Amino acid sequence: MWDVRLESRAAPMTGAMDAVSLEVSGAGRGIHFVNVRFDATAITAAIDVEVLDRPACLRRPAGELWIAIFEAGAAHDGPFIVRAGDVLVWEGDEAIAVELRPIDEVPVQIAVVKLGRHDGSELRWVP
Repeated sequence: MWDVRLESRAAPMTGAMDAVSLEVSGAGRGIHFVNVRFDATAITAAIDVEVLDRPACLRRPAGELWIAIFEAGAAHDGPFIVRAGDVLVWEGDEAIAVELRPIDEVPVQIAVVKLGRHDGSELRWVP
């Protein structure tokens, strides 16, 4: 029903899947695209960029699934340290409010893919 990829070009829409793309530069890859392909009859998809230069709380609606791709900087996510190139998945009833604290003077840049269902039911991810 959906997939997220880091690629060298923007994703084209096809007959079977819609697509949203965001050009970014970071994550140890240089210029690249965050591409989301999804079945628009069932799934909503958006990509936002968060730039944090001080502690922040990102609030995710409970039914949505967020994929955070750290493009630049480093931050504390609870007891964990996340750096450029790391990817986190926030879903379900955990991580509704994500507290991130930048570690140093470099702003943290995150591409956040936001996925949901049109019917409002919870979207889950199974690795």
